[in-house]
Amino acid sequence: MCHARDSATLTSIPQVVTVKQVEAIIPDTKMRENAINFLLRVGLFKMLKDNQGTVSFRAVAQNEINAYVAGPQRR
Repeated sequence: MCHARDSATLTSIPQVVTVKQVEAIIPDTKMRENAINFLLRVGLFKMLKDNQGTVSFRAVAQNEINAYVAGPQRR
């Protein structure tokens, strides 16, 4: 269930979030896994891994979604 404070939290999230940042927002392990898996499945998050193996997630921007939905431009 999304509350007003959760909506405010969501708007303050940077484009790239670490696992620790996600843990701070959703402390319950099962709920966090479900949320991340959902966002990955629908394409709103992309998983990143740096050279040290640290996992983070990049939020897909609205213009990326719009470009994907629109598909290639045909002339």
